[in-house]
Amino acid sequence: MKVRYFLLVAVALVMLTGCHRDASALLERAEAYLPSQPDSAEVCLDSIGQPQRLNDAQKAWYGLLRTYVDNRQGKGVESDSLIRDSYEYYREASHAGQTSDMTLLRRYAQSCYYMALFYESCDSTKQCENMLHQAIKGSEECEDWHTCYLAYTLLGKSSIWGNHEYAIQQSLKALEVYHKINDDVNNEVLILEHIAAGFFTFAELDSALNYFLRAYKLVEINNLFTSQDEICIGIAKAYCYKGEFAKALYYAQRGIAEVDSSMLISASLALAQCYQACDSLEKSKEILESICRDADPMNKYFIYRDLSKVAIQQQGLDSLSAYMDSAY
Repeated sequence: MKVRYFLLVAVALVMLTGCHRDASALLERAEAYLPSQPDSAEVCLDSIGQPQRLNDAQKAWYGLLRTYVDNRQGKGVESDSLIRDSYEYYREASHAGQTSDMTLLRRYAQSCYYMALFYESCDSTKQCENMLHQAIKGSEECEDWHTCYLAYTLLGKSSIWGNHEYAIQQSLKALEVYHKINDDVNNEVLILEHIAAGFFTFAELDSALNYFLRAYKLVEINNLFTSQDEICIGIAKAYCYKGEFAKALYYAQRGIAEVDSSMLISASLALAQCYQACDSLEKSKEILESICRDADPMNKYFIYRDLSKVAIQQQGLDSLSAYMDSAY
């Protein structure tokens, strides 16, 4: 009986070891596919039948990779149900980044970055920035330049209203780090947009245009039409504020031609402003009145404010009162 019991335990241990070995191989393969092939990485992760039966190290690895894949597929990180356990494991295993094991350090830095994305989704700015500093420190040390430039980009974005100059410095640093690997031109365009938007927010129009136009050139060269609308609208706004209204109208028209639903109101407002600046008042009014009235309160204000401006120029005193009351 003792021998039989021993054999049963031995077989179970062998099977368990084999399962863990197979899971590690799938996790390693999934990690190798990232960041460029998230769909292939997802197939590997889905092949792990019962993730809850993995050992602690594998669970942490699985949670990190699943979060990585979800984010690369555009799902964001709106829950910490997976990534928090991975972060806690790698924080403890790496002694909060104080380790000579570069693989462990890389995974710790990545887990910090995805925790930062979670905190950003909760508007927890301070916690987000703390995680980003840890991600940057760890990824620089282990030369994980992809995670590093993503963290610098998010840090620039999250700090824009608190410290303008610091935010732009972080975005510029993101671009510098990106050029160490040049791994995804979509990310280069995104970084250039962030830099341009930072300069534009604080009326540094020449600098904003420089980076917007650099982004636009990359979009054209690489046929990245999904990014074209937002960049064109940014260029149009910058030219409009500079008083170069014909150029502004040209880019606003290009932007509206490719715009998706998420950018439609912003693009329509920009186009209407450009027509107004070019004295095409009826066209401006037509566009403003066509914008969906289910817009959020801020956009509603912009719509009625701009309709009021058009009414003043057209001396339409009857409609002016209604527009101004709505704006107010």
